[in-house]
Amino acid sequence: MFDFSLSSTMNKASSQTPEPGNPLSPGSIDQQLIDDFDKPVSTSRRTIPTVIREYFSSYIWKVDANILPLFIVLYIFSVMDRNNIGNAKVAGLDKDLGLHGEQFNWVVSSMFFTYIFCEIPANIMLKKVHPRVWFPIIIIAWGGVCMCLAAGKSYASLIILRLILGAFEGKYSERLSPDNN
Repeated sequence: MFDFSLSSTMNKASSQTPEPGNPLSPGSIDQQLIDDFDKPVSTSRRTIPTVIREYFSSYIWKVDANILPLFIVLYIFSVMDRNNIGNAKVAGLDKDLGLHGEQFNWVVSSMFFTYIFCEIPANIMLKKVHPRVWFPIIIIAWGGVCMCLAAGKSYASLIILRLILGAFEGKYSERLSPDNN
C-alpha cells in the first residue's frame, strides 16, 4: 500500500533529474548511507544504527564498570552505619554514656526524622546541581558526621549527630538504592 521507508522516499526523489553538486544524487556516499539505513543488519557489513548501538552499549558498560563498584561499597557502608548502633549498645554504649529508659531508642530513631524530611529537598538539589558535584559533597559530609559520632559523649550530642547523619545519609542512600530503577 504505502511505503514510508527512508530509502524508498529518497529513491523516488532521486529518480527525477539529479542536479549537479547534489550530495544525494544516485551513487553518492550520502545516498548509499541513506539506502543502507533501512537494510537489515548483516554479518558482513554494519549499518549506522548498529554502530551507534554498539558504541553506546560499550560506553554504558565502561561507566558501570568504573562507577558502580564504588557506589556498591558506599551503599554497603551506609547500611552498616544504620545498623551499627545496635552493635554499639551491645558493646556498652548506653552504660558508658549513662543512657536510661527510652533514651537509646530516641538516639536510634532520631536519624530517620531527617532521613525522611530531607528526601524532597535532596531530589530538588539533584536536579539543580550536577551529580558529579552533588554526590561527592554529601558522601564526604556523611563520612565526616560518621567519624564525629565517635566523639559523642552525651545523649544530646548523639541526638544532634544522628539528626545530621540522617540528613546526609537520606540524600545519598535513596538515590542509589536498588529499588529506584
